[in-house]
Amino acid sequence: MSLTIISAVSAMGQSGPSQVTAGPLTISWNTASSGDGSLALSAQNISVKQIRGIVFSVAFTSPSTGENLGKLVRTFVKPVENGQATYLEPGQTIRYQKPVPVPKDPTGAPGRPNVTVDSVVFGDGSSWGPAKLTESAKVLGMIEAMDRGMGSKK
Repeated sequence: MSLTIISAVSAMGQSGPSQVTAGPLTISWNTASSGDGSLALSAQNISVKQIRGIVFSVAFTSPSTGENLGKLVRTFVKPVENGQATYLEPGQTIRYQKPVPVPKDPTGAPGRPNVTVDSVVFGDGSSWGPAKLTESAKVLGMIEAMDRGMGSKK
């Protein structure tokens, strides 16, 4: 089965948040309150399943030349609390604590973000996405290790 991963490119300086919906997630971003032009990111579970882990990338390109200005990957894993797995429940949103710095091209223009979801691991152990990034394997391994530590296969 072939999966189409939806991504979005946003022009910096637009008012309000930008977002991309890909499968079970909506990833949103807007200019962080720090005033340095960085992006504040959040992810909302729009599926009917509980989510344990998320991996997505943010690539930046020059608005004038399309040149690649850099890429970073963000991960999220719900921790074990009191010996039980925890989940990002349907409808819940997480906000990433650390804003993403936005690189500038040689003219000083801020790069355009292109957000792509690489993988989502659900509470039932199933997953969504191509899982091409090494961070996706790491997130899955972390979840499996937590499950072994709990003595469950949830």
